[in-house]
Amino acid sequence: MPWAPRDARAVSPAHGASRGPPERSRSVKITDVRVKRCSVSRDARAYAGDIQIVEIHTDAGATGLGFVPAASATSDLVATLLRRNLKAAVVGEDPLLTDDLWRRMHAAVPRRGGEGLVRTCMAGVDFALWDLKGKLLDAPLSALLGGGRPRVAT
Repeated sequence: MPWAPRDARAVSPAHGASRGPPERSRSVKITDVRVKRCSVSRDARAYAGDIQIVEIHTDAGATGLGFVPAASATSDLVATLLRRNLKAAVVGEDPLLTDDLWRRMHAAVPRRGGEGLVRTCMAGVDFALWDLKGKLLDAPLSALLGGGRPRVAT
C-alpha cells in the first residue's frame, strides 16, 4: 500500500521537496546543532577513522540526524566547520526550507581552494535537515523527494 500523509496539507504538489513547507500557524525553528565524534577502530576491516554525528534540534522537540565521515587527521577540522560556520547558518531558521538553508551554508564557509571537505560537512547537515523534515511532516523521505514507484521494470 502506498504511503499517504495523515494530513493532506503535509505533502502536496504546492509544497514539494523544493517548494517549501506547508502552511502552518507557527513556524518551527532550529534551536541547536550538536556534533558528536564517533571513532572507528583502526582494526576495523571496512573503515577506520571518525564519523561526526550531526544532531539538529528544534523548538518543536524534533531532532534530525546526519553524519560526516572524516579521516582522523581532519576530524577536528570537520567538527569546527560544523560547530562554527554551519551551525551559525541554520540556527534560528525554519528547517523545512532546505534549499534556502543550503544557500546559507554555502555562503557561511570561506572558500580557499578545494571544497571537498566543506561540501561533505554541508551534506551531513543536509542529511539531518531532510531527516528532520520527514519527522516534522510525518512523511517518508521518498515521498518528500517525489515519491516512489509501485513497480520497477526488470
